[in-house]
Amino acid sequence: SNSNNNNHNHNHSANSPDSNYDTREQPPKQIDKPLVLLLHGMNNDSSFGYIRSMMRTATSRGWMACAINMRGQGGVELTTPRAYNAGFTGDLRGVILQLE
Repeated sequence: SNSNNNNHNHNHSANSPDSNYDTREQPPKQIDKPLVLLLHGMNNDSSFGYIRSMMRTATSRGWMACAINMRGQGGVELTTPRAYNAGFTGDLRGVILQLE
């Protein structure tokens, strides 16, 4: 079990110009320590064990961590014609801009 209970599983939807995607962790109101942004692999989502494990490792070191689900992944309904594509970086750029 995780003795450092800094991982809170709050869903937060964010919007890019032509899509929506889902962050598994509520974006922090203020970033005052290192922040790790985790991205899932193909056919995965932020609920997979390797993502949760990396989140625990980051928070146990005193860092902040959040993970996102890309378009149509993790049970988030796909609402645009563009599906998840690892080569499209627009959604990732949008998340980073919201975290800045």
